[in-house]
Amino acid sequence: MFPLGYEDSIAYKSVDGSILKGGEEIGKGQTFTTNDIISIVMKIGPPHKHPNPNEINEDSTVSFYKNGELVFEYS
Repeated sequence: MFPLGYEDSIAYKSVDGSILKGGEEIGKGQTFTTNDIISIVMKIGPPHKHPNPNEINEDSTVSFYKNGELVFEYS
């Protein structure tokens, strides 16, 4: 089992508000607790006819919201 934000994942940590990708901090948001509403929106670009697994889809984004307000967006 690996922690959130490890390797190819992205995570928003409640304790300190850090945004992690590949085990590295790539941004900082606000901390959150049990009464906050956290939303994650993933916008994924259309698939390619001949996809290359080594390429990142440049039309994709992941957005984190806290109580309806944008905290961080990663493209």
